[in-house]
Amino acid sequence: GGANVLVVYVSKENHTKHLAAAVASGASAVVNQGQVRSLDSSEASFEDVLWADAVVLGSPTYNAAVHPELQSFINSWPLTDRRVRGKVGGTFVTSG
Repeated sequence: GGANVLVVYVSKENHTKHLAAAVASGASAVVNQGQVRSLDSSEASFEDVLWADAVVLGSPTYNAAVHPELQSFINSWPLTDRRVRGKVGGTFVTSG
């Protein structure tokens, strides 16, 4: 089978949401038999992270850093859980 890709984003003015859709579309074109999930960080869970082979995170810049809502999602992951190891990761950002 193919790889499962999770795209998680925070979008306040829909710019990051539109970019997330483009990232998900590109991933869908290359995952073969895998699946792509694109979720707002408020809808995503650690179970989604475990499902994925690759996790791509998107955020608008927020005081020159990641948006607090996305950081909160990341901080919810139990990093001592061995099931998070070996995943491919990526990020994208929007900025004005």
